[in-house]
Amino acid sequence: MLTRIYVNYRVKGNKRDGTDFPVLEVVDDKGTHSVWGATIFGPSRVVYDPQNLSGVGREVFIETESLVTLDWKKKGHGGS
Repeated sequence: MLTRIYVNYRVKGNKRDGTDFPVLEVVDDKGTHSVWGATIFGPSRVVYDPQNLSGVGREVFIETESLVTLDWKKKGHGGS
């Protein structure tokens, strides 16, 4: 199963409007999910595709066929 992870438009909106919505969109065979984070358990690659016809219009994304778990809840800020 192919999974793609995109950073969505809310990054700019969160900064501009002072909001704090999730900015990652994970697209898989079950649909599109807005989440706070994602963990990839296996190989993946970062893709630049200016001709991306995925429907979401993002040119850079992460693509994997590995297991991906989604972080549905916001976690504390800071590096890991």
